Parts: sequence; C-alpha cells; structure tokens
Amino acid sequence: MKKILLFRPGALGDTVITFRILELLKKNLFEVYFVGNSEYVPLIDYFRLGKAISFDHPIFLSLFLESHSKNHLLKDFIKDFDFIICIENQRYLYDRLKEFHNNTFYVKSQPDYLIPIHLYFVKEISKIVSISFKYQAQPLEQTIKEPILIHPGSGSKIKMWGVENFIQVIDFLLKKFTKITILEGPAEKGIGEKFSLFSKYLSFVRINNVISLAKNIKNHNFFIGNDSGITHLASYTGITGISIFGVTNPWLWCPFPKIVCLYEIKNQEISFPSTSFVLSYLESFI
Repeated sequence: MKKILLFRPGALGDTVITFRILELLKKNLFEVYFVGNSEYVPLIDYFRLGKAISFDHPIFLSLFLESHSKNHLLKDFIKDFDFIICIENQRYLYDRLKEFHNNTFYVKSQPDYLIPIHLYFVKEISKIVSISFKYQAQPLEQTIKEPILIHPGSGSKIKMWGVENFIQVIDFLLKKFTKITILEGPAEKGIGEKFSLFSKYLSFVRINNVISLAKNIKNHNFFIGNDSGITHLASYTGITGISIFGVTNPWLWCPFPKIVCLYEIKNQEISFPSTSFVLSYLESFI
C-alpha cells in the first residue's frame, strides 16, 4: 500500500473541499495522511478519510526555523511516504519539503483555468499519483423534508445574504413546517438573537466543535445557508439544500453534490438573488 502525505492548511471550507480527493485516494488503496488546521483535522477521523495530523505538530516546526536542529525529525517522518502533496496558494511548504523529499508536488489552492474546485483537485492530484476517476451523479431529493437547518452566517460578512432575507424565508417555511433550526457558527456569535421574533417556533443551536457540528447537520434533512465552510461541510454529509451566493464565483465554489447554488447576474456581475426568487425556488419543492 502506497503512502501519501497531503498538506492543506486553511479554513473549514478549504479543508472540507479536499475530502473528495481523500475518498478517491483511499478507494485506490492509498494510506492517506492529512495535515491541516488543528480545529478541523478531527473531521478526517470522523469521516474515516485517513490519518489526521495537526499542522502545529512539533514535527513540522523545522519548516519554519532557519536553523537545522530539528530537520532530522521531519526527515525521519516523511522518508517512507511515496508522495507528498502541498495544496497552498504560495509555494512555501512545497519549497521547504522539496528539500527533504524528492517526490513532493505542488497544487495551487485555486485553479488558473475554468473548472469547479472539487473536480480541479481530483484532476490535478489524480494526475500526480496516476489513478483514474469515475463520477456518477447522485439523485437529488425532489421534496423538502423536516427538520430544516438554516445557517444565516458565514466566516466572511460580505458573503452573507442578509438577516432580513432569512427572516422572510423563515416566515414562509413556518407556514409549511414545524421543525426549523437556526445554526449559529463560531464566526457569527450573536446572529441567532436577530431571529428572536420566531423564538417560540424555532430551535437555536450554537456549536463550536466541528464533530458536534457534523453530527448536528446529519440530524437534519434540508439545509439553507450562505457560501461558507459550514455549507461545504453540510454538503459533504449528503444533505439536500440550497446555498445562496452573491460575491464569490458559484461555478467554482458551489458545494457538491446535493446543495444547489442560487444567485443572479446583474450588470454582468454575480449578485445575491432576490428573496422572491429564493422563495419561488423553495415553493417548487414543497
């Protein structure tokens, strides 16, 4: 069995987006080691995608030191890997690791050509390790089922559709459903309070632990959120839902496979969809 060491430092969304390629490597009988943000690497074990290592583990300290006193620890650790792959915007990790391991490869964190991000990683890394890939689309649910989970926040405020829009969506859904949960992620503390108008009818959840977050998402049947790491995590669990885009490129970043992106093009620019457009889309599945 060949061993592969994959470095992907970054936020929750950056981490989750790599999970499809980890699946593919595992199916092709690679022993996968994933190095990432300490907050998010527990998801690797939870989804059984490989072995997780925190990026701040002391063994990687020599990557950031000018002295060579700790180099032997890193060399001893990486010597048995068949491939080392660094997914990063700059080539810092790649350049340093290349000094210690000849079979080290660099994959830019975003493609320079037009391709969805999930497919981009599969294409580039499959080429490096010489494996094939077959894709079969999963059927989407045609109806919205209770319970519904709504995450109105995002790690970046400019990606948020707006509380007033989510209030209209909730008001619409409460005419049809009785089990709706508002999720407050670690990046938007206090946003749940803005929905106090519906406090008698909604459940409110505040979660900081990524494993608890994944388990909570899996207890729901339909998801509504912005472009965020939590939305990518929700999509990976297999839940059906919608993601509302207005700033980032939905063709590049749309979650995969069962969350649909909603957006509009105004004056040749990507913009948030109107509330009426989102409600019309939801109504078609009720």
